[in-house]
Amino acid sequence: MLCDFDCTESVDFDEAIFKDVVTVERCRFQAYLSFIGGSRFEHNFIMEQCECVEIASFNEAVFMHQMNITDVQFGNGAIFEEARQLAEDLICQFTNVYFDGYTSFSNGGFNSSVTFDTCIFRAETHFENTVFRKRL
Repeated sequence: MLCDFDCTESVDFDEAIFKDVVTVERCRFQAYLSFIGGSRFEHNFIMEQCECVEIASFNEAVFMHQMNITDVQFGNGAIFEEARQLAEDLICQFTNVYFDGYTSFSNGGFNSSVTFDTCIFRAETHFENTVFRKRL
């Protein structure tokens, strides 16, 4: 769990494997935040009340359980290219999320229903070749 954290440097969790629940709450990332290269979340991933000033990248990340991103502002971009959510019939939701910069979900795949509740996409957004196996 990462709570009440204000980070001024880049944070890289590239190719990391998280075996238990990952919770990121009330954090501010002023530089690049990265979970790329096949980072794997083997349990729930929860991100709440956070601000990512620069790009947050989840390229090729694998979410094996629930994904819940709530009250988050992605200031300069959110990249979920080639990300996969593998579990079926679980929660995969974005609630009250501001995508202020370039956003891409391209070439990804989601096995559970995906919801974008009260989300705002303020810049260029891509969903090319993304597979949603359940209803949006």
